[in-house]
Amino acid sequence: MTDTQKGISYAMASTFASAIVVLTGKSLLYTLDIYTFSFYWFGICSAYFVLADIRARGRYIYGVPRKLLPLLLLIGVIETGSALTYFIALKAIDPAFIAFFSNLMLISAPFFGIIFLKEKLTWIEISGIIIAIAGAVIMTYEDGISINTGVILLLVS
Repeated sequence: MTDTQKGISYAMASTFASAIVVLTGKSLLYTLDIYTFSFYWFGICSAYFVLADIRARGRYIYGVPRKLLPLLLLIGVIETGSALTYFIALKAIDPAFIAFFSNLMLISAPFFGIIFLKEKLTWIEISGIIIAIAGAVIMTYEDGISINTGVILLLVS
């Protein structure tokens, strides 16, 4: 299997896993408050990485240059805030809206790449972004959509 095929396989697996997280997260948030849900969500994620590092005999934690630690800490805080606002939004609005706003990453990630990493997009990539956004809008469009707290939280996340 080539690196491209592996990348596509992992991206597809990630997409399906994300869909499962949205559906199960929404159902769990009907019965659990956000704090209990977050405790288990972040606790399980943390336990996974701690166990992986123990298995690797500390290579992951101790192999990081000290000058990168502040940036890694910042990314961790941003991702934690993103996940938390995502799940609060999931409790507040319909999963279809979640799908639409999650697709905003299709716009923001490439443009942040252009701004911060000086990347260049090809016309095929730009066309793909436009098609994906149009598909997301069509898939989730409803008459009279109003902006509520859940939508704002999704934009923040």
